[in-house]
Amino acid sequence: MNLYLELSWCGLNINTSTLDISSDFSRYRKNNMRDLMTLKFVSYYKDIQRQITQTIKTKQTRLLVDVDFNARDTIYRNLFEAYLLSALKFRIYVRQLFMYNKKVSWKIIFKTLLQAQKETSSRLSPYLNHSSIRILFLYAFCKILNRKL
Repeated sequence: MNLYLELSWCGLNINTSTLDISSDFSRYRKNNMRDLMTLKFVSYYKDIQRQITQTIKTKQTRLLVDVDFNARDTIYRNLFEAYLLSALKFRIYVRQLFMYNKKVSWKIIFKTLLQAQKETSSRLSPYLNHSSIRILFLYAFCKILNRKL
């Protein structure tokens, strides 16, 4: 039985057994995601792509994605949680536009994936499998977008 405590500190959770660091998403549990976002009017899909890429960048700090600080499994979990958060925000932005076009949405998602990879590749350890990271990204978006709007 693996018992451990997580210490919450400044938006991070620190595993007291392994000292792995992850984001603290507890503020999202009881609130509607839309209430926690500052929604400025997003008029174009390009704006959505920029917003989502920015969300990913802010959740890929060195503390969360470097093998010097975390085990590989923890890094993958941190990336997946960042992608889930981004997918939730994407869904809210798309709803704000009052249009959901599957083809256009997936085009934006793939462009966001490429942009996020380009901007965050220097933060990711070379010891990580980048194909697995792409799969986590796409799985997070599939999981969120397959939920009822």
